[in-house]
Amino acid sequence: MSMVQKLGDAVIIKGSKFYYVLMFLATTGFLIACIFLIIHGLKFNLNTPFSILAEE
Repeated sequence: MSMVQKLGDAVIIKGSKFYYVLMFLATTGFLIACIFLIIHGLKFNLNTPFSILAEE
């Protein structure tokens, strides 16, 4: 059975279960990393005033 089927104007592409699991794990990992970075970015506390960072 072919992985690509044509039904009229529509093209249906089927993937293996391995790739569906791989895409699910990648998407879940990216979401977890994004949430982690957002939470830790909001908790970031800079003790040095920005005026000192701007001086050369």
